[in-house]
Amino acid sequence: MPPSNLSRRTVRGSIFNRDGSAAEGTLTFRRTVLLESAAGAEYILPGTDMVEIGADGSFAIDLIASGNSNWTPLSWSYTVAVRTKEYQRFFPLEVPVGGDDFLLDIPEESLPLPDNADLYVAKASVGQVGGPAGPLDANGLVPTSQLPVAGGAEPAIPAGTTAQYYRGDKTWATLNKAAVGLGQADNTSDADKPVSTATQAALDGKMPVVMVDNGSGYVPDNQIRIYIGATDPNLSTDYIWINTGA
Repeated sequence: MPPSNLSRRTVRGSIFNRDGSAAEGTLTFRRTVLLESAAGAEYILPGTDMVEIGADGSFAIDLIASGNSNWTPLSWSYTVAVRTKEYQRFFPLEVPVGGDDFLLDIPEESLPLPDNADLYVAKASVGQVGGPAGPLDANGLVPTSQLPVAGGAEPAIPAGTTAQYYRGDKTWATLNKAAVGLGQADNTSDADKPVSTATQAALDGKMPVVMVDNGSGYVPDNQIRIYIGATDPNLSTDYIWINTGA
């Protein structure tokens, strides 16, 4: 029979899966401290209390309160382990003395697994999404049906072609210059490439070719050689001789 001066309190709450359905699993409340009565005549050994989550997702458990004035130590915490098919949470909890039922608020983040935590899972969760991996397939891999993705398994990648690439949104698209940011590029040959506006402006500023009469017609001045001297070089090709001896 528990001591009459030991305050207890009911801890209750509800746990649901991400899709809103009732969770399946257990909660354990581990007390690691040795409680001693004020007179030193009674002791309560460390222990663990466990409660299963009901079919509607709710639970309720009667626990020793953490701040009994007639017992030492006055301040201590349970280590709570919430284990469902979808997730596990480990966190400390103080159960205050007095008042109505204590509503348990399960935190979003979990503490590291305590060294002395009970390591067990429900058999029904093995091989299920969110639970431990079940038997491996013939290739030694975890079956895709156990992976936590929408629909239970990643859809197979459809075959593409050598002219396509696989996008981040898991679709195939044509691999062309637009896909790699080169939409303005073309395959025009160098001989057919147009002259840029800047190049044309520079060409317009050049001196035009001067035509020179060689006696039988006009030829560009860049084909005429100029000789300066007293003797005619008598070249067979186009030239101009400037006679300095006359």
